[in-house]
Amino acid sequence: MLVVAIIGLLAAIALPKFAELVVKAREASVKGGLGAIRSAMSIYYADNEGQNPNYVVIGESLTTGGKYLNEIPVMRSPQGYHDSSKIVNRAASPPPSVMDGSGGWFYLGFPNWYAEGPQSLVVACTHTDSKASLWSTY
Repeated sequence: MLVVAIIGLLAAIALPKFAELVVKAREASVKGGLGAIRSAMSIYYADNEGQNPNYVVIGESLTTGGKYLNEIPVMRSPQGYHDSSKIVNRAASPPPSVMDGSGGWFYLGFPNWYAEGPQSLVVACTHTDSKASLWSTY
């Protein structure tokens, strides 16, 4: 009986810690995917003599031929909200309608995709992570 009580106590302590580790692992996965896309954008920018990926078809620009990315990483929110690999463009939709928690990535490209300097990509989610930071601030 004492052994069962000890095992139950250890399980009660370990399960919440395990759940917290799963959430942190998913957050790290999102940050890794974001970093991978940003790196691909930077390499594209350098390879194309200062031209950014086409803001209309950024996913196709980065995945065609597998030179920059084989596929766009899926943004899997730790809380299990909408998982998506879509990239929404600011030029196609205004930011307020995009940052609705629908998940995916949000490309801060410009209609003039030949604009100087690399463009930005953020997480298209207004929920908070385990440290109470908005996903869209990554």
